[in-house]
Amino acid sequence: MKAVKKLNDLVAKKIAAGEVIDRPYSIVRELLDNSIDAGSSEISIYIENGGINNIRIVDNGDGMSKEDLELCYLPHATSKIRTEGDLLTLKSLGFRGEALSSISTCTKLSIISKQNDKDAYKLIVHGGEYLSLEEHSGSKGSIINASDIFYSIPARRKFLKKASAETTLCRNSFLEKAIPFPDISFKFYKDDKLDLFLPKSSLKERVTNAFNGKFNGSLLGEISCEGEGFKISAVLGRPELHRKDRKYMHIYTNKRRITEFAFIQALQFGYNEVLPGGNFPIAFVFIDINPALIDFNIHPAKKEAKFRNMQTIHHRLVELIKSFLSQYHYNLITTKKQEIPAVRELINTNNIKNGHVNRDAVVFKESFDSFLEKTPSFSPIKTVLPNPDSKPTISFKYLGQIMDLFLLAERDNTLYIIDQHATHERVLYNQIADKNAKSQDMLLPIKFDATEEENKLIENNMSIYTELGIKLESVDNESWNIKAIPSYCKLMDSEIIEFVKSKKGSKADIERELYATLACRSAIKEGDPIDPIAAKELITAAFSMDQARCPHGRPIWFELSKMELYELVGRL
Repeated sequence: MKAVKKLNDLVAKKIAAGEVIDRPYSIVRELLDNSIDAGSSEISIYIENGGINNIRIVDNGDGMSKEDLELCYLPHATSKIRTEGDLLTLKSLGFRGEALSSISTCTKLSIISKQNDKDAYKLIVHGGEYLSLEEHSGSKGSIINASDIFYSIPARRKFLKKASAETTLCRNSFLEKAIPFPDISFKFYKDDKLDLFLPKSSLKERVTNAFNGKFNGSLLGEISCEGEGFKISAVLGRPELHRKDRKYMHIYTNKRRITEFAFIQALQFGYNEVLPGGNFPIAFVFIDINPALIDFNIHPAKKEAKFRNMQTIHHRLVELIKSFLSQYHYNLITTKKQEIPAVRELINTNNIKNGHVNRDAVVFKESFDSFLEKTPSFSPIKTVLPNPDSKPTISFKYLGQIMDLFLLAERDNTLYIIDQHATHERVLYNQIADKNAKSQDMLLPIKFDATEEENKLIENNMSIYTELGIKLESVDNESWNIKAIPSYCKLMDSEIIEFVKSKKGSKADIERELYATLACRSAIKEGDPIDPIAAKELITAAFSMDQARCPHGRPIWFELSKMELYELVGRL
């Protein structure tokens, strides 16, 4: 084994540079941080050949003095912090003193900078080696030029992608930094041509302009709330803007974009009742938090952070999203529910004429009545639907059932294909959510085993389960007794056991999931025939809903207008 030796300064700087700067976009990120921290109101960045040949940034910030320039390219030289205590009150984007040092090590760097009422100076550093510092002409602010990236580290240069790919990464990094600063004007030049201009604007306008043409800005809304030590501002998309990926789910904390799964999860929780499974919202969330409650000093690119009040912020974010959606009359569990017609009696004696009736439909009626009537907390709910013999308030033409799942209806020159299971599921969900939870004591407690991790989860949720009517008793370190369950959960012991062992989230989240699971289990299924009268009542209920989605977010119908049908068959 070779003897241990201390690396010389240049080798050490090249290793450190490789941790901070891995591609041209890293330089864009670091230079933008410096310009923003300098108080700039206008920032322009120029990219040549994907940033491989040259990256130049021009700002009108505070600038640097001659003395600052003499130190700025050295390792751990910074104006952002002075003492260890400053790490607890960080408000700047940069603070480690590594950016210019790393950039100067792997590029040919020049900086022209000027402060108010002082002379301008130009610094030149190539590959980490100081070349010159001279007086120069210039206006207030800084012009930083980094060319020939990784010329001093050839091994790293070999891994760069094509110019077009590197340009895309640089542009994405530019947008990431520009979005949370709508009070700053940004310009992005690609090979000397203006590619994107983001003037000063509101937060919503900044998001819309940054992704011009990607989605309809009129379907975005801006909303905010405050908590102890933090404020959340958000630009949120209505459900119509959903996507199949998380590309436009951005979380910013103190103006830095971070990858925090807990907040992404909060976004999905907030939208999960109005988006189909596998679809994701357009959401830009900006959390301003007391620096003492967060630590960014855990990741080289500051992409991760530790929060001291994560659970509180998570809960408020979910509430904020549901509040936003309620403005557009999406009927969510945490909002005041609007009365929705219930399927009172899918088949009654008036529907049985001359002794002829579909036996499968009767079986469905019996199971439905059993659910509503035999369960103490679910006595039949008074309906606002008209009697089938009277003129309906919602006019449509029932066309029949197809594929043992879909109900067809014609209304206002539009064909509706209605999912009978999803519709019934939503009806039952709304009924359950409108009822107060009542516990029903078990004659014999249900005993089940739990792992150490499951035990912790159950203990954390004990108060929530009690409120929902689920009463638990610890037997020993490995097992529990269920002593009472909600009265509407008869004959669902296995589901209750699995539920209490695995659920995470706030009371509202757990409550919603319990109700959704029960509604799904109890609703009419695919393959169940349905009597025409029952089908009509289900369709009437569907058309009466403000939120035409099942509790899991799937739409309950698909519609085709007359003109769309004409186009499909070539009449247009």
